[in-house]
Amino acid sequence: AGWREKPLFAVGERTAALAREAGFDARSPGSDAGALAGAVQAVFPPGAALLHVAGLDRKAEPQASLARAGYRVVVWTAY
Repeated sequence: AGWREKPLFAVGERTAALAREAGFDARSPGSDAGALAGAVQAVFPPGAALLHVAGLDRKAEPQASLARAGYRVVVWTAY
């Protein structure tokens, strides 16, 4: 149950709302991957491990920005 209390960052309010309905502490800084990377950096210190749940067809962001900022980003291709 503890993992549901960890912040979940979503690109887009619709995704964040669905995640909140599922019991997650979901946040959406907007529909931009750069804003999402900035919001993550405001909550977690550099060096933190992050799980990026993504689709097979995805852009380099926000993973690239977070990795450059010193985060360990593990990508899980979920769809």
